[in-house]
Parts: sequence; C-alpha cells; structure tokens
Amino acid sequence: MKIIKNKYKIIPNKKIGHQKIEDKYLWVSNKKKAKKYIDIENKKTQKYFNQNNNELIQIEKYNTDLYSNDFFEIEYKIKENFVKERYGSFLKKIIYLKPKGKKYYKIILDLNDKKYKDFKFLEMNDYCITSDLKYFIYLIDEKGDERFKLYVNRIEDNLEITNLVILKDINSFSIVSEYDLLFVSKAKNKILKESDISRRILAYDINGMKKLFSKKIVTTPKIENEENLKLIYLEKNSILSCDVYLSKDKEVIFIESGDHSSNQIKYIKVKDFIEGKDFKNLIGFKTSIINSIGKRNNDFYVLNNLDSDNKYIYLINNHDDIKDDNPKINRKIVYKPKEGRFISDFHCFKDFMLVCEKYSCKSYLYVIENYNFKNKKELKFFNKYNNYHISILTQYCPYDSKELLYSISSIGSTLKLYSYNISNGNNHLLFKKRLRGLHEEEYIGKNIIASLKDNEYINTPKNKVDLPISYYYNKNFYKKKSDFKNCPIYITGYGAYGYELTNSFTKMYPYLLKNGFIIVSLHIRGGGENGMSWYKAGKMLNKINCILDFQNGIKYVSDYFNSKRIAVRTRSAGGIIIGNALNNLDGIIKVAIPEVPFVDCLTTLANKNLPLTKLEFTEFGDPSENEESFNNIMKISPYENIRKKYYPHIYIIGGLNDYRVRYDEPTKYYFKLLEHNLSKKSNILLDINNYGHFGPSEPNEDITFISKIQLFILKNI
Repeated sequence: MKIIKNKYKIIPNKKIGHQKIEDKYLWVSNKKKAKKYIDIENKKTQKYFNQNNNELIQIEKYNTDLYSNDFFEIEYKIKENFVKERYGSFLKKIIYLKPKGKKYYKIILDLNDKKYKDFKFLEMNDYCITSDLKYFIYLIDEKGDERFKLYVNRIEDNLEITNLVILKDINSFSIVSEYDLLFVSKAKNKILKESDISRRILAYDINGMKKLFSKKIVTTPKIENEENLKLIYLEKNSILSCDVYLSKDKEVIFIESGDHSSNQIKYIKVKDFIEGKDFKNLIGFKTSIINSIGKRNNDFYVLNNLDSDNKYIYLINNHDDIKDDNPKINRKIVYKPKEGRFISDFHCFKDFMLVCEKYSCKSYLYVIENYNFKNKKELKFFNKYNNYHISILTQYCPYDSKELLYSISSIGSTLKLYSYNISNGNNHLLFKKRLRGLHEEEYIGKNIIASLKDNEYINTPKNKVDLPISYYYNKNFYKKKSDFKNCPIYITGYGAYGYELTNSFTKMYPYLLKNGFIIVSLHIRGGGENGMSWYKAGKMLNKINCILDFQNGIKYVSDYFNSKRIAVRTRSAGGIIIGNALNNLDGIIKVAIPEVPFVDCLTTLANKNLPLTKLEFTEFGDPSENEESFNNIMKISPYENIRKKYYPHIYIIGGLNDYRVRYDEPTKYYFKLLEHNLSKKSNILLDINNYGHFGPSEPNEDITFISKIQLFILKNI
C-alpha cells in the first residue's frame, strides 16, 4: 500500500506543556485537508470488500436472516395506565399507550414512520410518559453526534400528541408534571468553550409561569431560545460536568456535578423550589464518589467509597434537619457487602431496598424489606446465572411497586425479560427474544481465574494479579481438550472509567460462534468488575497495569487453548490496550479491530479545547501541567510508540461525527502504521464513516457494518 507523503517539508511539532514533539501527521487534525486523503483510503478499503463481495453477501444474508424476526417488547404500568415499547434489529422504537379503561393500545411514537425516512441516523436515547398522562417527552439523536434534541409533547384527551417545544443539546431531563416543570442538563453554549459538556442545569416552565420567565411560551412547535430557560445551576469548574434527576418518589431534585474521581450533590424539595428556595449541599461526602443516591421519607441513602476502597451504603437521617457539617453526626453505615464482594448498585422503593453485590462478573441480589438491614433476603435464583449479564430495569418499576422487572442475556443467549414478585417470590418469564437459526443450547460459557505475574506491574503486591476471564464456545466443535488446539479466538477488553465489561449478547457473536470461534472477555484492571480498588489499580499512573493485564491475558489465553489464531477487538478507551498489544506482542495476534480507538493519547489530552479532554485528566492525567503524567502518557500512548515491526492484519474504524474520539486519532494512527509496518502481507485498512461514536442506527447499515468486521476476521485469522 502507498504511504501518504508528509504534507509539510518540515515535520511539525506539537507542543505539550514545555515539551515539543515531532508529529509527522499533525496535519490530519485539519478536517478539510484530511478529508481528501480519508476518501482515498476509504476507497481502498471498499475495494478490499468488493474483492470479497461474494463472501460478504453470504455473511450479510446469515445476519439478515438471523435478525429478521428479532424484536424486544416490554409492557409496564404507570399507575393504572399501560405503556408498551417495541424495537428490534430491523425495527426502530415504537411507543404504545393504553389508558385506564381502554381496550386497545394506540401508537404515540413510531420512529419507523415515513416522516423520518430522510434521517440517515435516528435513535431515541430516553423518554418519559408522566403518570397523569399530561406529557410525553423524549430525547432523539438525529446525527449520531450525541447532540440530543428534547421533544416536549402534550398528550391530548384523544391520545393525540401535540408538540409544544423542541429543546436542543440536552443531555438529560426530569419532569414534575404536577407543576408543569421540566429540568434539563444542557450542553453547547456560546459563553462556554467546552460546548459539548453539560455544565448547566436549567428549568423550563411548560406553561410559561411568570415566576420563572418573563415571556410566555407559545404552544406551537419551535426551537427554543435561551430566554425561555431559567438557569438554576452553573458548574464553574470546567473540569466537571453536571446532571439532573429526580428521586424515585418525585419529591426531590438532585443536581450532580463531578468527574471520574469524585462528585458532589445538591438537592432541593420540589415544593421548596417552587417557593424560590435555594439548593442545599449533600454534606459529609466532599471528596469521594457518590455512585447512587436514594430517598425514602426524609432519609437519604448514599452508595459511597468514603471510608474504604470498597463502597458502603450510608444513611443520612432527616437530612433537612442537619445544620453541622460533621461527618460523624451526619452519616452512618447501614450496609456492607460480604467479604470479597462489592456493591455495584442499589435502589430505594417505598417498602424495600434492592442491593446488588458483585464479584468477578457474578451478581448477588438482596432485598431489605421495610429497610430492616438486620434481615436481608438473598434472591438465590440469581446464583444460577453464571456468565450472564443481569440488568434490573428500575425505570419501569414505580416507587410503590412490589414487582421487579429484570433482563438477562449472555454471549451465547439472547435477552430474556422476567418479573419477580417481592411479596410471594414468584419469578415469571415475560418475554424471550427468539432468533431464527440460533441454537442457544449449543453454547457453553465458563469463567476462569488467570494468575498472572509481571515485574513491570506497579503498586501490585508481589507483582501478581488474579485476572477474571470469561469465555464461550460452540460445543459441537469441541468435544475434548485436544479439539481446542489451534482454534480461532476472538478476544475483547476495556479497562477504563470503572466500567464493567459485561457478558451480554451482541450481534457480533453468533456468526463467529457458528464458525468455531472461542469468544473471550478479559476483565482487566481499570474496569469495574472487582470494585473500586480494581478500578484504581488501572487508572492514572497505574494505567500500565491495565495494558499489561490485557497483553498477559492474551498470552495466557493463547497458551490455555494452545492456539495463536487470535483476533482482538476493542472500542474507544480500549484503543490504548489494543494499540499497546499490537506494538508489544509479536506473532501472537493475527487480526486486530481498533474501533473508534483512543490511540493518540498525548495529543488529545494536551488539547483542552476538545470537549472531553478536561474530564479525562482524572482518568489519565494532564500531560501539559504535570511532568509525571506527561512521561506516563508518552509511555502508554499507542501512536507515540509505533515502531518498525511486522504488524498483523488491522481494520481501523472511526467516525466523522464522533465527538468522543475524533476522526483524526484513527486516521493518524493508520498513516503511521503504514509507514512503520515491515510486513508486505498484512492488510491494514482504514474506514472513516459518517457515524458517531456508537456506529450506525439504520438496520441495513448496522448489518453491513458487523458483517464487514466478521469477514475481515475470518479472511485473515
């Protein structure tokens, strides 16, 4: 393949603090100049797939047939009214409503409607139907760039929907229907340079209450003006972002501001807000992470890591009566997890609390009825779900509910929806996804713990770590241990922000399992699989641990299955681990798919004008202001450490509408790889599409997108 020549006679420097570093491909950051060369490389990539078109058509046909009847449906109650939502691989979201006393559902939103046919991207992020059936509100992403529009609609008596207003660049919302009051967190403001970060909380009075606004809002659809919104909170610290939400009983408004390392919460009762009173600080939790907050009566419950690397649930009695900011007075621990586990989340309902404990990807669920913490009850039927991802769907469960809705899926099995009755213990299957041609009984999932040692580990006792690894395989291919020799293996990982890499079903897996692949998840440090200490051991100056975990995990899996036919795929912040693995491991990785990869870490973290850069300082460090951070990021940045070597087959994917990982990171990475790759046999492709960070939303485009990745893996493994 031809190498793109340097655009400049003199190699430009990028300035990082007091340091100047040569960067031959810095010109790629100029979108207008780069577009011409991106189009050339995209055509080369398309030519590759055209040459393998017959195989691509076969894979697309398999995926199309498999997902043609795929849909998910959930029905739930809002007081005495019923709501149903339905969506699938070839079906965008449809929302139905059936009020009390009515026999039939009526569609109130259908994103498959022909009026949306000209949208190249269309995805609903969130929606709300108020319990009094006054308002139907939803967030829509129309470009894939996560600049959401909020549609505020009135539900008329005949269930017709009247659009009142459209608010732009909204990240989240909460509504108090009783007072016709909407709260939003809003991004993009002329005053703030960090245009994509939500740092403002605003109140919007749907009926134009003069107490909040001087001008009434007309009831015909229009794009909002700033004057129609009242600013109630501005986060002045540009490193922090903020969000707004209501307590589950709808009585308290919470404003949360923070970053990846700490956050603070302000709150106010809705009635006090209407009367013009000020927000109060949630005291006693100043420099720690509040993961969840719940309310029951006048008591607050807080999941926090204040007194330990582990997280406990704290009770703050009658918070409004507390005047003295004395932690010993203001809080007490009411719930600790079992030894060796951590609390991943909890939820407050009127008559019970639900607590989820985890360790190494296994969930343990407890119910505390009447908030009697001395008498917690484990829901033991959860224990059988090993290698499964479980989600408690609390957004569909009202505050006074006695029914829990939850879903489960795994790498080898599609989503199932259950209802569990807290009072009588009945567990009822409500819905099961069925894919034509998928035989779930053929797939076996296992967990193993890999004991890894590496002298380059830092802040790691005895330089050893026990790494959780999950894997799935098709039992028809592997009857005995020797069958695994030289088997094809697909490995993924993440290891950032304390996020858990879940063993959930995705469209990528069935075709690979059908072709004998072992699907492997490496639950490396920096993620949230083993709690707060696991996360801290893979962030900031400890980031090297996360990188080494991934590399050592790949080597362990290769030895475990006696195979070097390995494909690796990661996304986003996972670009660091896949990029370093490609730089450091020789002869073990056959295929790599860096998708929207964070690989040019030094350049991105030094550019404070980018929307997310400052938020990343608590995860990776600030190379412009801190020499130790500079040296660390320089060491772990894949782009800076590309060297002359034999690289494997690599398919690099990016998006022009991606504001999280800009198009120039994968593009620069691609050009530099071409320059340094010594192999004449490896296919290194670049695909910069028009999608955002999370890929296509159109069903046909999604199938093609997945099929191309599957083809590239199968052709080159």
